[in-house]
Amino acid sequence: MIATAPTRMMDTRSGARPEAGSTRSVTVTGRAGIPTSGVSAVVMNLTVVSPAKSGWAAVFPAGATRPVVSSINYVTGETVANQAVANIGKNGQISVYTASAAHLLVDVMGYFPVGGGYTAVTPSRVVDSRSTGVARAAGSTTTIALGGKAGVPPSGATAAIVNVTVVSPAGDGYAQVYPVGVPRPTASSVNFAAKRTAAGLAIAALDAQGRFNIYTSSSAHLIVDVAGWIGSGSTYTPVTPVRALDTRYGVGATRVRVPATGGVTIRLAGTNGLPKTGIEAVQATVTAVRPSSAGYLAAVPAAGPSGETPVVSSVNFAAGMTAANAVTLKLGWNGAVTVSSSAETDLILDITGYWVTPDAAATQVAVGVNQACAVLSTGTMRCWGNNWSGQLGAGIPGTSKGFSAVPMDVVGLSDVKSAAAGSTHMCALTRQGVVWCWGDNWNQQLGRPSGAEPAPVRVALAGSATSIEAGYEHTCAVLASGQVQCWGRNDLGQLGNGTTDQTYYPTFVTGVTSARLVSAGFDHSCALLIDGTARCWGRANNNMLGDGDGTVDGVVVRTEPVTVKGVSAATGIVTGSDMSCVTGTSNGHSCWGRGSGVATGLAQIPGLQRPQMMSLSYWHGCIVTTGSAAQCWGDNSSGQAGAPSGSLTGPRVVSGLGSDVVEVSAGGNSSCAVRTTGGVVCWGSRQGVGLLGDGQDSGATSTPVKVLGFG
Repeated sequence: MIATAPTRMMDTRSGARPEAGSTRSVTVTGRAGIPTSGVSAVVMNLTVVSPAKSGWAAVFPAGATRPVVSSINYVTGETVANQAVANIGKNGQISVYTASAAHLLVDVMGYFPVGGGYTAVTPSRVVDSRSTGVARAAGSTTTIALGGKAGVPPSGATAAIVNVTVVSPAGDGYAQVYPVGVPRPTASSVNFAAKRTAAGLAIAALDAQGRFNIYTSSSAHLIVDVAGWIGSGSTYTPVTPVRALDTRYGVGATRVRVPATGGVTIRLAGTNGLPKTGIEAVQATVTAVRPSSAGYLAAVPAAGPSGETPVVSSVNFAAGMTAANAVTLKLGWNGAVTVSSSAETDLILDITGYWVTPDAAATQVAVGVNQACAVLSTGTMRCWGNNWSGQLGAGIPGTSKGFSAVPMDVVGLSDVKSAAAGSTHMCALTRQGVVWCWGDNWNQQLGRPSGAEPAPVRVALAGSATSIEAGYEHTCAVLASGQVQCWGRNDLGQLGNGTTDQTYYPTFVTGVTSARLVSAGFDHSCALLIDGTARCWGRANNNMLGDGDGTVDGVVVRTEPVTVKGVSAATGIVTGSDMSCVTGTSNGHSCWGRGSGVATGLAQIPGLQRPQMMSLSYWHGCIVTTGSAAQCWGDNSSGQAGAPSGSLTGPRVVSGLGSDVVEVSAGGNSSCAVRTTGGVVCWGSRQGVGLLGDGQDSGATSTPVKVLGFG
């Protein structure tokens, strides 16, 4: 299961109310982080608002025959919600049927990819005590065997997705779904009032015989409908339900009722038996206890300081009535979730299981000064490290303490082709030629007039882009026309437009009309032309632009491109702080500027093999050799060159890596590489912000460590 930020996809209150016996459909694929294809089912919350009469509603695949089982039951005039797993139907849609006239809300918070361990079945009823006329006794436990029934296999299923309905209970009470062979937990799955039918979804952990238990505290009829099952190869781990939050007794929060419009943020990762890292989402039951007035709860990923929360509802309740609902919670900032309430109430959160983040295959990694990002084969991105300026792209505004030692999803991006890392900002290029940037914008490097951006914003280019690069505080892109546009800091001519005026609006680099690639360094930029020659602009000291100016003292600026002398037939170009290199030349590579070893002209790095690709940072560099090994050289004060100690005058194989490297990126005091498996490894300093992505905040290592969630 892949968790997404909770998103409202249907709200009929904006139009005519659905009539009794009617069906409404909504497209869910291709929206809010859900792919356009390869989706088996979505995890959603269905809310029925102010029904004209008592009745029920059912969720089912669009274009399929409506099932006879219900997803939710409701009474006249009462707003009620229930979680559901909806199988995808025709045109990426799901349908919702309502027996009585009522408004319908659909909030989606995740999806199951095809082949992802979840198997949908035609919803079927396996228990209905009304058929015998004998209600379940108060305080009784019913053991239900699903193995070999209702589409659940005799073996190999670890959990089943069931909808439990309590019909006409004799008194107020609750029902609990829990595993066979363990003590009955304190957590409830369904809460109900006397004589009122109530339903709730549960992911029931199955034993080896495919069984689970349901306890009912009051006498009532019991209905159980099966929607699907989860196999042993799934990323879901069921647990014996555990109470993580109960404001009545000070569990997980202060012992005080939550005020109206207030809420509680609670860290779940690393608590209550859950892993510290690698959790995609937590499966839980959220309960409002004796609310002061009618209202709703919203359970969402923690947004962090100053963050905004999605507008969704998880539980709807009436005044004084305890109400619960199952929720699938994507973990947010610091591995936490936030539960807020529209009315004063006590809050309970019971954990019933968790979803492990599936390893994704990376195709590229880009490392900045204190943040790093990887492009996934799915066309999405994940970032980790510092977030002071929102450079993780997770939609969470930066703070002086904001960082993540585990990768976080960049919001709102799809079909990403490549990424570029600046000092404190990031950019992405899509396969459609669109450039998006986020993070720090102090020098307008995002293409916006002012203000940091915690989520990607589109850059207004003059055409489709084919290549991008982020410098220290400026950004450049090659257009399909062969022209180059740059924006951001320009005090040393970094934009190449003949001025030193800073601009947020992309400006054309003077005279460059046939560029193939662009690379941006600390104070200068370079372009590789289609004919294999190179042009550079910006600060020119120490032959940084390759035009032969070896001036050391003072500041020499070229506001328009100059030709790099001696470069021809190159196929790649990279820039660092004071040095640039081209690759693919007849001698493998050529470099110029301070650090190249020569005051003017071109030079080769001693001992450097013919590289497949190269990356330069401020004081160190790395390559991928023709034998697919990673080699680095230069500053190694934090282990960023991959050696146990000491700076390296020439390339050395990174310790602990074999011949399976396809991509490497050198950052400020760290480096990262992509392996043939799609895994990502990093080494160097964590900078106190988790820059190596291995779940640890601080420390340094010259030995590559695995970035969580890749390969």
